[in-house]
Amino acid sequence: MTDLYLIRHAESEANLAPHIISGRSNHTLLSKRGKRQALALRQRFKQEGIIFDEVYCSPALRAIETTNLSLPQYIHARICIADELQEIDQGQWTGRVRTEVYTPEQLMRINSDNWNFAAPGGESQSDVGKRMYNLTQKVITKEQNTNNVKAFFTHGVAIKCLLSILLNSDRTMAWRWNIENTSITQMKYEKGTWWPARINDYAHIFTLGSTPEPMHFFRIGKNSVQTDYQPLCP
Repeated sequence: MTDLYLIRHAESEANLAPHIISGRSNHTLLSKRGKRQALALRQRFKQEGIIFDEVYCSPALRAIETTNLSLPQYIHARICIADELQEIDQGQWTGRVRTEVYTPEQLMRINSDNWNFAAPGGESQSDVGKRMYNLTQKVITKEQNTNNVKAFFTHGVAIKCLLSILLNSDRTMAWRWNIENTSITQMKYEKGTWWPARINDYAHIFTLGSTPEPMHFFRIGKNSVQTDYQPLCP
């Protein structure tokens, strides 16, 4: 059996400017509240006695910071930077004001097939789901017939897209999953079947306040950080 924990990064500085389409924005760091959220996640892991066999992390600095703060004991362990865990690429829309892009006419085009729609030069939800799922398949087939606990430190839309595939849900509803900063989504896998143990569990940050950014179909989860991480694991 495999336990796969999908962890969204803590609040980033880009989350504080929700009127801007931030795209991947891999250079964006955590906000002050985001750092507190990551430390609260660390305490949550400690309270539950969660120990990961392997940790995979998006190359985005906000995801790396979240991992550094919530799992400091893993800094010299096997933490893999995986490009598959990046947020959806918004292409030419990155950095633009949302209201200028998401006109009624544009929203009609998006909603006509939101799973396969891609911004100019960017990715569709389908593209994101496929790369996330491919990494998931690699992870669960590496060590068969043993109990494993893995973690993906990644992004909101990326988690939504993967959940839609793992749970075989209506793809047009993928955007409706609610995935808060540092939320824990725990999926279990055994004998070819996935099932959810919990989704969007963010009780550890209730007292810190929730992310002010509104949920949106194309909401993007969000200067250098020193890491000892392996650049990429197969």
